[in-house]
Formats: sequence, C-alpha cells, structure tokens
Amino acid sequence: MRGRTSPPEGTGYGHVHYYEGTTSYDDGHVHHYRGWTGPPIPLPNGNHYHEFSGQTTYDDGHIHYYRGGTSEAFG
Repeated sequence: MRGRTSPPEGTGYGHVHYYEGTTSYDDGHVHHYRGWTGPPIPLPNGNHYHEFSGQTTYDDGHIHYYRGGTSEAFG
C-alpha cells in the first residue's frame, strides 16, 4: 500500500489524520483506500503512533480489508 496523510486535524492527543492511497499493481489491477486514523497512542518515549483500518474499493470483483499502525511520530 502506498499513500499519504494530511496534517493533523485537531490538537494534541485528540488529533487525527486523513489518509488515502492505492495498492500495488501485482495482479493486473489496483484498489484505492481512504479514511481517518484513530487518535494518537502515546509511546513511553513521549512520541506517538496512530492505528488505522478499513476496506479498499471494489475492483476486479473483490475488496480487501486492512489494518495497521503508522510509523512513530515525534512530539
């Protein structure tokens, strides 16, 4: 999956990010996805990450479900 996120919407530990992107072209087609991350999840070092999940667009007769976490954000 390849995509991008928006700047934070909201402030501090109440912010979220909009994200969107496409899947790889491994089987002759792509899927698109988009959504909002969950709120920040604090890490012991003072940084944070976000969880996200959803489903892709319907292409080539099917969809995919996904879930994961962002990389560590600082501050």
